[in-house]
Amino acid sequence: MVLFYAMGVGVLALVAFFFVALMCVGLYGQLVWTFTQWDLSSVRSAAVKPWAHFTLWMVFLSGTLVGIWFFGGYAWKNLNTRRLSNAATRARR
Repeated sequence: MVLFYAMGVGVLALVAFFFVALMCVGLYGQLVWTFTQWDLSSVRSAAVKPWAHFTLWMVFLSGTLVGIWFFGGYAWKNLNTRRLSNAATRARR
């Protein structure tokens, strides 16, 4: 079950990545293309397709690993020891 939750975090990472990419394309259209009229027609998609696939897989896998870290309890593993050490240092003052 944790794996499905973690994959959900991976999908959310992809959604966030697509949102950032959409914002970058919008800024490009507003700033660069308006002043230079350079519409990237000389760029062939076959040349960047492997890099795009690699980037998408890495974003998904990174989000999944963060989800496993979060939902698996590894993020909260040392939380009690940190709270106890902070309480001990506050009591000594």
